[in-house]
Amino acid sequence: MKNIQILACILYQNVINLKTEFILKYLPSLLDWLSTKSNSNQLKRRYESMEDITLLCKDCGKEFVFTVGEQEFFAEKGFTNQPVRCQACRKARKQQNGNKY
Repeated sequence: MKNIQILACILYQNVINLKTEFILKYLPSLLDWLSTKSNSNQLKRRYESMEDITLLCKDCGKEFVFTVGEQEFFAEKGFTNQPVRCQACRKARKQQNGNKY
């Protein structure tokens, strides 16, 4: 948190010297970066508490494992739902729909 405060002070001190165009271009990405850094401990704790989950496939009814790695990938992509199909059924569905998914 202290790094964020220092960076904010430096930015504030230099804001007068920067052109408006530069600020508008880079400030949003800087704020995103800062929020990611401040939330990294929360994300780390969240990933540490995950474990593999056994799910039932919607199409074939077989059990499949939703691994911690897959859960992390889903979370990073912003997906909020768990998968409903096993790997084989997802692959078959993609081929059936012309790889649209």
